[in-house]
Order: sequence, then C-alpha cells, then structure tokens
Amino acid sequence: MKHAHLLSILVLAFAVAFVGCDSGDGDGAGGAAAGECMGAADAHCSTNEMAFLTQELCEGGGGTWVMGASSYTTAGDCAAAGYEWGTPEVGGGTGGTGGTGGTGGTGGTGGDVCELIEPAGESAAPAPCDAATCDCGVSVQTVIGKVIDADGAPLQGAKAQVCVRSATDDGTVCLPPVDTTADGSFSVSVPGDNTCMREAVMRAIVANEPYSSSYCTIHGSDLTATDGVLDLSGSPAVLYATTPLTNPPAADYDWDVVHTVAFEGVCVDGACTQPSPASACETDDDCARLEIDVTPSLYFNSALGIEPMAARWIEGVDHLCDSSAIDGAAGIWAISPEGDAFETTFPARIPAGGLADGTAVNIFLEGGIGLTRMIGGEKEECGEGVWTHFACGTVEGGMVTLEGDDGLPGISAIAVVPAN
Repeated sequence: MKHAHLLSILVLAFAVAFVGCDSGDGDGAGGAAAGECMGAADAHCSTNEMAFLTQELCEGGGGTWVMGASSYTTAGDCAAAGYEWGTPEVGGGTGGTGGTGGTGGTGGTGGDVCELIEPAGESAAPAPCDAATCDCGVSVQTVIGKVIDADGAPLQGAKAQVCVRSATDDGTVCLPPVDTTADGSFSVSVPGDNTCMREAVMRAIVANEPYSSSYCTIHGSDLTATDGVLDLSGSPAVLYATTPLTNPPAADYDWDVVHTVAFEGVCVDGACTQPSPASACETDDDCARLEIDVTPSLYFNSALGIEPMAARWIEGVDHLCDSSAIDGAAGIWAISPEGDAFETTFPARIPAGGLADGTAVNIFLEGGIGLTRMIGGEKEECGEGVWTHFACGTVEGGMVTLEGDDGLPGISAIAVVPAN
C-alpha cells in the first residue's frame, strides 16, 4: 500500500456521496452512516454497489482502508498481510441517503476519538427545610453494619467510615472511622448537625494490611431508618485479600525514580486465577500480570511508599456495590492501598479479562478519598465510590496499555469495560 495517500483521497471523495452499508435497491432498512462504516472494527460495505471497498481497521503505510476483496478482521490477519492493526486516518463523511427502504445515518466523527463518559448527574438539591423535622430527608442518629472477607468471615479491626450528605444544605461530612468488633460489626453515631440525610457513602478498609477497600452509596429507597437507626447489616461490606507485588523494591530505593510494580496471576489446577489471554496454564508465568509504573514520591498514600502495594482480580461485577456504570466488565482489579497520583498519572499495562484483541474498551477507576482524574492536563476530583471513566483503549496482546494523560490517575479499583 505505497499509494495509501492517493487511496485516501479517492476514498474520501467516495465517502461524500456514500449511501451507507445497505444496498440502494429499496430492500434495505436504511443506509448506515459512512462514518459508522469506517469506524467499525470489521465492517465493510459488501451489500453496497461499492463492494470492492473493504473497510477495516488495518493500516497500510499511510493509515487508510485496505482495497480489494480480502478482509482483515483480526490483528493476526493484518500482521500476516504485512499491515499494522490500528485506526484508519480517514474519518466519517456526511451520511448519505439510504435506499427507498429507509434514510441514511448521521455522519461519523472520524479519527480515534475518546469521549469520556461522565458519571450520572446528581439530582437537584432539595429546597431548604427544617432540620429539626427533616421533612426533606431521612433522620438518622446511628448507622450500623458489618464488614466481612470474601469467604464471609467477619473482619475484626477493620475501619468503617460513613460520609453523610445533608438534606438540609446538601453539604457532605465524613464522620470519624470506627473499628469493627470480633463479629465484624460496627456502629457509628451521627452528630446532631448531620442527622438529616439525603445520601450516605459507606467506606470500609483494613488499615496497613493487604485488603481491598469497599465503597457503597446508600440513597433512594435504601436510605431508610427505624427509630433513627440505618441498618446496613443485611448487605455487609466485603473486603478482598490482595496479593503483594512480586518485585518488592530494595530497602533503600529512590522515591523519585519510576518503579514498575507487578502483580502476577496465579495458576491453580491448570487455570489462571486472574485474567489472561488464555485461561489455561501450567505455571504462574503463563498468566497475565498487572504492571504499573509508579513514582513513589508522587504516590500520595499517607507516605507508605510502594512496599505495601498489593492487588487482586475479582471475578464479576454484579455482586459489587454501585456496579451499573461498569456493566459488561469481566471483573475488576482491586489495588491497595488506594492513593492519588499527585499531579500526574502512572503508565500501566492491564490484563483485559479475556477480551479479544482489537476490542475498544473504556477504563474506569473507583473514586476514593482524595482521588482525582486527569482532564485536559488538570486534576479533577473523583466522587467517592463513583466509578469514573478516565481513559479509552484497545486490547492488544490481551492487554490494555495506558500512557500519558490516559495513565492511571490514582491507585484504586480498575475496571476494563467493552466500549460497545
């Protein structure tokens, strides 16, 4: 494809009057947008009169369509043909008119564009009300609950913290954490100024031990109290034991130098316990591993450094609190201890949970105390317990690589979600 630029011009000219992916004979359901055709990973217009244009995400020299009858639908096909798998430079054109069976689509945006998904907007704050009667919220004097591990055993000595959103002034106050007892239970007393609640966020951690943190937002019909008691015992906070990094630093390591921390998968009974391009394995080395390039002096986590870092793959998301934003993810990477990347981001290589190469993905980070994301070179606070979309990527070799502003904006739980 040495004449790629000439082909770009020809293709762009065709795109202006393109009739979509349906034939124009009146039998179609309507032509799709030219931009949609160009952007699909394995789409082509085989039902169109212009069937000789096979549109693939397969770059040849200048980064244009591949012309001819062949179809390159995987990265392997591209490599075998001598091309590089990627995104076409040619963007979407104006949507054409479909056949008599329907109308054409809207023009595509073109290019390799990542549009961040903003968290669901908060409902409007209620009008000021009488705090004494709390007629616009729920009056809560005590919050009780329980913290357990992944096996259902109680966790004694875990820290339970409640952040209260006031129904009277819409302000947020995080109450001092309390320790759980031998049976994993806790009880938090709510001060009088904060008893009229609109929403509450429950946070649980095990300080200075390798466990994931847990966040859960309580609002709507779940925010109910009996005699002033909000009882969360029926839905205990679950903390997962995390695995220490496999390459701990030397005792005198330099805090101002980038260190690659790695968390390997484990091979158990011939299968990886953490996601890998192939789940079958013979040794731990056969399993994909999570890697993060961390500058310790910029890892804001109460000056703990990188020695305590640990991670774990948690299968599935349906059992996690507030997981609707990451629906479709195979699971999450829980990393401890959580902490912000101070005024920067950390490059990372994340196993993609078995997703096929070429899959476009959205990358989410669970917001925690003091965690931020990078937006236009500036840091912006993430909501506590909110799954925040901070980057887009493409699976290559079973991994998602994040660099630059798309790197990890903080250390917390990570979810890789198929974009479609």
